[in-house]
Amino acid sequence: MFGNDRGQRSAATATTSLPSRRPVARSARLCAALLASCCVLAVVIARPSASFGSTTPRCSTSDLILEFVRQLGAAGTTGWDLALRNGGSATCHLQGYPGVALLDGSARLIRVSVDRSSAVKGKNVVLQPWQRAYFSLTFHTGGTQSACTPRYFSAYGLQVIPPDSTQRLLYYHGHFDVCSPSFGHPSVYPVRSTLNL
Repeated sequence: MFGNDRGQRSAATATTSLPSRRPVARSARLCAALLASCCVLAVVIARPSASFGSTTPRCSTSDLILEFVRQLGAAGTTGWDLALRNGGSATCHLQGYPGVALLDGSARLIRVSVDRSSAVKGKNVVLQPWQRAYFSLTFHTGGTQSACTPRYFSAYGLQVIPPDSTQRLLYYHGHFDVCSPSFGHPSVYPVRSTLNL
């Protein structure tokens, strides 16, 4: 009887010890899989944003929101910082110069060209949903007290065509005075990822 008892006990011990080993093996495999996933995720997160530009689509104008950010000025020059916000649900990219034109009081184009400034090199800007790409417009400030009086004209807003697009966005600012082209054309800067140049 004792022999059978011992046999039954050792069999019971064997059957209970086997399942306890299986979770350990499963846990080891699970840890290894999680570690591998974390390494892959870390590589993706660490990849610079410029490399994403080749895999993300260009931002569609229909998803972009044109925003006025701030106005700066010094020595007869006015600078506007504006932004193109990604209002879509997918990540996209912008690179290069927006096409900018001045508008009169009836929202018609004023036939004064806006030059591209070469002071800043354009870079690829990757925009996740609701992120902004910034660009700047500068012009010589006109008006009755300006150095270019009486050679200035009044404008009321902007037409902006995002880089590599043909559709326009409109911004209405209200009355502002710009010196005539004989004092220098307005200038636009390429899109960038930060507000300050």
